Amino acid sequence: MTDSKRTMVRYVEEASGPRSGSQGSGSSPGRPEDTDGGGRSAEPIPVELGRVGPPARRRDAQRNRARLIEATRHLLGDHRLDDLAVDEIAEEAGVGKGTVYRAFGDKAGLAMALLDEETRMLQDAVLTGPPPLGPGAAATERLDAFVDAYVGFLDRNVELLLVCEKGPERRYDNAVFGFWLTYVRAQLQLVDGVADHDATAHLLLTALRADLYRHLRAAGYDRARIARMARRALAPG
Repeated sequence: MTDSKRTMVRYVEEASGPRSGSQGSGSSPGRPEDTDGGGRSAEPIPVELGRVGPPARRRDAQRNRARLIEATRHLLGDHRLDDLAVDEIAEEAGVGKGTVYRAFGDKAGLAMALLDEETRMLQDAVLTGPPPLGPGAAATERLDAFVDAYVGFLDRNVELLLVCEKGPERRYDNAVFGFWLTYVRAQLQLVDGVADHDATAHLLLTALRADLYRHLRAAGYDRARIARMARRALAPG
């Protein structure tokens, strides 16, 4: 984890519901007493919840960061972030080009900052929100709700997510992706019939890539069809 990200470690026991196909036995939501099928109690799996926001900064740096975010949001009314030059963003904010790089590293870092609030809202909904997205529902129901919620997140933010995921390893080398991968994998461990939890989690998240989503939308797929396609990765086997 880099210094530019604040990390919050929680346990999937906070976010897990009852095993698919089983009934709760009076235990509190989010802490199922299921076993793994071999008589062993399911162990909580630590999740690194990536907080994309910056660490504590000097006041002038905080002001510059806020000005850059505000300026970028204004420019996004008429442009895609991918089409904007760093110089244009700096000029709109009234700061030097170097300030952009010091505040965010690059445009991908800026895109992550723009997505920070909504990303955290979705993470919090998964960890502590009401079912079926939050704790208290069966794992299959939670995964279905996650797909629907994430497709909505994609639809609202696909252009920013494309910038975040630009580059061969950019998508995988960040705390937010690590959070989703660990969360999905942990839920799959509660679903009977899934042979390879890790591979299935990767397949589901690959089906939710921003570049694929934009391609399918351009090809005429609607959100519901894309969600159905993504769920096929969850078929037991």
